Amino acid sequence: MPRIQSQQYTFSGGEWSPEMLGRSDVAQYSTACRLVSNFIPSVQGPATRRPGTIFLAETKGNAEAVLVPFIFSTTQAYMLEFGDSHFRVFRDRGQVVGGGNPLEIATPYGAADLDELYWTQSADILYLLHPGYRPRKVKRTSDTDWTIEELVFEGGPFLPENDNENLKIEASAAEGQDITLTVIGDTDVFTAENVGGLFKLRATDLSGIAAWNNGRAYGANARVVNESLFYTTAAGGTAGNKAPIHEEGARSDGAVDWTFESGIFGIVRITEFTSGKSVKADVLERIPFPIVGADNGTAQWSEGAWSDRRGWPAVGVFHEERLWTGRTTHEPQTVWSTVVGGFGPDKELFDGSEKNGDILADNAITRTLADDQVNAIRAILSADPLRVLTEGGEWILQASSLGEALTPENVTAVKATSAGAAQVRPVKIDQAVYFVQRAGRKLHEMAFSIQADGFKSPDMNALASHMTEAGFRRLAYQRQPWSILWAVDSNGSLLGFTLLREQEVTAWHRHPLGGSEVKVLSVAVTPEPDQDDVWLIVERRVNGLIKRYVEVLSSEYRPASPDDKVDAVFLDSAIKYEGGLKTNFVGAGHLAGEAVGVWADGALQPDVTVANDGSLTIDRAASKVIVGLDYAPLSAIETLPLEPGNQSGPSMGLPKAGHRIGIRFVDTLLARYGRPGEMLEAQFRKTSDPLGSSAPLFTGLKSYGAPQGFTDEDLIVRFEPVGAAPMTVASYAMQITSNAG
Repeated sequence: MPRIQSQQYTFSGGEWSPEMLGRSDVAQYSTACRLVSNFIPSVQGPATRRPGTIFLAETKGNAEAVLVPFIFSTTQAYMLEFGDSHFRVFRDRGQVVGGGNPLEIATPYGAADLDELYWTQSADILYLLHPGYRPRKVKRTSDTDWTIEELVFEGGPFLPENDNENLKIEASAAEGQDITLTVIGDTDVFTAENVGGLFKLRATDLSGIAAWNNGRAYGANARVVNESLFYTTAAGGTAGNKAPIHEEGARSDGAVDWTFESGIFGIVRITEFTSGKSVKADVLERIPFPIVGADNGTAQWSEGAWSDRRGWPAVGVFHEERLWTGRTTHEPQTVWSTVVGGFGPDKELFDGSEKNGDILADNAITRTLADDQVNAIRAILSADPLRVLTEGGEWILQASSLGEALTPENVTAVKATSAGAAQVRPVKIDQAVYFVQRAGRKLHEMAFSIQADGFKSPDMNALASHMTEAGFRRLAYQRQPWSILWAVDSNGSLLGFTLLREQEVTAWHRHPLGGSEVKVLSVAVTPEPDQDDVWLIVERRVNGLIKRYVEVLSSEYRPASPDDKVDAVFLDSAIKYEGGLKTNFVGAGHLAGEAVGVWADGALQPDVTVANDGSLTIDRAASKVIVGLDYAPLSAIETLPLEPGNQSGPSMGLPKAGHRIGIRFVDTLLARYGRPGEMLEAQFRKTSDPLGSSAPLFTGLKSYGAPQGFTDEDLIVRFEPVGAAPMTVASYAMQITSNAG
């Protein structure tokens, strides 16, 4: 029987589901694996050990929390730990302190609110959105100077205008605080939940009001209307030939000075509820005089779109110099934007039109998605064009003409795809949007397809559907160094998805963390100068107690030479010591009572147990020591069943025997290979290597005999790391004999 060579040059296909184990007809079969656990398939092809995590702090009160990035720049980024009614601040892999204690800022969000917390950022202001709370913004002045305050919105937005001509509202005064709005009609309009919200009153019947005309004589204290703007003159006289169109102060028409009084509508903020027919309010935009006073009023009024009564916007993003928001409990399919540039430290402007009612290009935009079902908006993302994800499909908002900016007059909403989105914050990578399908178990990519001349939303885990059966809970994207979309599922498992679409690399991998009863609760990413940091909130049982820690993934291990091993971090919840040679260390209280792995001066030492006071003693004195939870037993690569074929065709189901295996390693110190349940140590040490010290890292090809009796219908090759030692597998090849029968 001839011997056949079977090889795998790359692991960039990631882990496939059991349903795919026999699909050797699929082109990516030769790059995929049956298991990829705590290894990262790189875009280039090799699979390298996941770096360990660095312990930073326990969450406040050891409670659950959510991570929210605050990114001012790639060199100035923070991570905020949002917990029950507070957030804490981290920077440069450390906790920010003030007055000797962790810096802490109070928030209105309880623990039960955190899953629905949404955020978007502009420079030094982080906007926080939640359907049950008035929007807020977090401002940073320095590392230790943070504030949170309610968003002050003016000019709108508003619900559609009242259409009952028999239901009017009149105002007690045109301007000032604590004016009274009174309903004329039999229907209650107000509730206590309107307090804090806006109302808009519009004057429509201007037939009885004198119009401005040039050359016309006006008496003292005359009032006129021009282009739906009201003006008064104190002195009177014969009008000149420059029509008044100003919107503040006084100006001459060439002969008479006219003082601007108001536009066609007034805006108020409700301050006190009296009854369903009466409230107190502060005037934000002067109320036109035809609406002021008894027996006046207007049927053309609009209630504010946002309030405790109607709900608050749940999602938002910055796009084309506007703050876009979407979804309230009352209007789940509506999006609202500010005016162009209408956001900042002081207030946000949602003016829907000019004071005379004209709509200009830079005015605020309101758009309700016209779907055949009510499908709530789940996210808005800034891309080209603007993406709006709903429960029932994915929409694009764009200008009606190519190349134009969005305006109130040209905005069009088109349903592009119909996957439907879950309430999991999506991520944008370049111009593609990755979101969780509404059932929670599929990751979709919304991107423009040149071939289809339109948008498509393919399922990105069709080949690895088993990985996401528990459903997604969190997503975060790390661009450097690996291009990985990190995911947390509902069971608290950490998953990775390496992707580089231009190279057709899409690889799923799993990352169980070291420790007992481990769950990842949150994941987020901040950019750093050398790479993006992946932050985690990890729950695990330590010394019999449930603990919750803020941890960060260690940096990519890239040794400068074969002897550069001291900074390799392949332990979880790890801490580092550096100083003089010694065997006794303190400060590991977060792992009290646990057996921990030891990486000392670039060599593996026996595990030790941390004492209850956080102290520990290692076997041999060292000056640079890393201790943490060993996750090597949870780490492995297993190939798909080898399918070398034979002279008769495919070899599926036929007995096969492995003889020799060649493995190409990169920067590896210790490793095992073989088949599941029968592993052999890979030998790297040379006789010339000094005794009593760790061998140099090995890069190159090693050839070994296959394990005794390596015979099966489905040959599976397994690779494992050892302890905290570095390991990367680039490729392998095996000589196989296949019986044709």
